[in-house]
Amino acid sequence: MLKQNTASRRGPDRSADLLDRIAEALDCPVSAFAEGQAPSDPSQTAELLRLWAIIEPEEDRAKVLSFLRSVVAQSSLTTASNSLSQS
Repeated sequence: MLKQNTASRRGPDRSADLLDRIAEALDCPVSAFAEGQAPSDPSQTAELLRLWAIIEPEEDRAKVLSFLRSVVAQSSLTTASNSLSQS
């Protein structure tokens, strides 16, 4: 019996597998996609994923991730600071 390849599956199983792969690539839980955290501009998300797929050297991907994490950390600090000043 031949095992079906993920790419050839149809329906919910294929969608679940794809969502798992995307979540793994983004290093986030699958539940993040269902918590109303939709991006404000889906075209930017699509571009980010397209560009990510082009980056081949693992070292370059690590640099991109490091940069994104620093941007998020800075953004979180700014948001927290703004929240405290408005209280």
